[in-house]
Amino acid sequence: MSALSLFFLALVVLVGILVLGFSVLVISRLFNH
Repeated sequence: MSALSLFFLALVVLVGILVLGFSVLVISRLFNH
């Protein structure tokens, strides 16, 4: 496995976690109102 593919995989995982956290934040804000 090359370093570039490993870096790309880590980037995809990081973006996925950020999107998941952001969606949870938005959903919780919608339910609070």
